[in-house]
Amino acid sequence: MLRETKRDDTPTSLYNPLNNDFVVQMADDNNIPHLYTLHAEEIETFPAYIARHIKKKLAEKIYLDRYGGKITKESIMPAILQEIEVTL
Repeated sequence: MLRETKRDDTPTSLYNPLNNDFVVQMADDNNIPHLYTLHAEEIETFPAYIARHIKKKLAEKIYLDRYGGKITKESIMPAILQEIEVTL
């Protein structure tokens, strides 16, 4: 018998430091895509499992936009993630 995985639905807030809205797509369990928007320079709250996906994609975009591969991702990613993560 397959065990159903429990998703972390804990409300998690993220900040979008970009001047533009950030839209990311994520498929649900039935492979139906959903769009999630993190508005420019705003804090939005999502379930943790969705927030993790948005945070990863947003951090990658910020890295590419700001640094374009000129410095290593490993050296700057902690600072980018800290900029996105919101602790209330």
